[in-house]
Amino acid sequence: MSFIEFDKEFTVPEEFDLDILDSLPIHKHKYGQAMEENPTTLYWTEYQPYQQGDGTISFARKLYLQYPSVAQHVVDYIHKFFPTLQLDVQRVNLIKTHGSIRQHMDESNRKCSINIGIKNATGAITKTSSTRNHFMYPSVAETHQCQNGHAYLLDTSCIHQVIATNDKPRYLFTYGFGETFEAVSAMRVNS
Repeated sequence: MSFIEFDKEFTVPEEFDLDILDSLPIHKHKYGQAMEENPTTLYWTEYQPYQQGDGTISFARKLYLQYPSVAQHVVDYIHKFFPTLQLDVQRVNLIKTHGSIRQHMDESNRKCSINIGIKNATGAITKTSSTRNHFMYPSVAETHQCQNGHAYLLDTSCIHQVIATNDKPRYLFTYGFGETFEAVSAMRVNS
């Protein structure tokens, strides 16, 4: 198992205007390039595609700098389902995918994540697996489609991909973990 949908009732706080997602500045980033150490404002770090035709994935890190109550709202929400997890508002981020993202495993010790659909979440299908073998992936991959307000735990240490279903960006809150999917999922109430 590499994907668990654990709730369908997340609500975006009223003070967080989803229209800002489309107006944040974009900083282009190449894989392997150093990240900005101490950003002071919220912006998209857009990872550049490996080849022509690939989609892009972007992260807006440090949400708490401009929206501390929103970051706290996300942490409080996650705590309802994972009460023993040690969570930090500084780790609540945003993800934007635009187009399809090829098969990959996350880097930088991001072993699993909790993602919450907030805008156009149905704009892509997420395919997940419990393998790190690219040859096995097509035969074991499972298909999931997030919805706005739905939350799920995803094993990002195994191969996964995003397949766009429309041409609009898809937005999610995300909280990444250095712990394994199995360790985090074991902490879920009623697991």
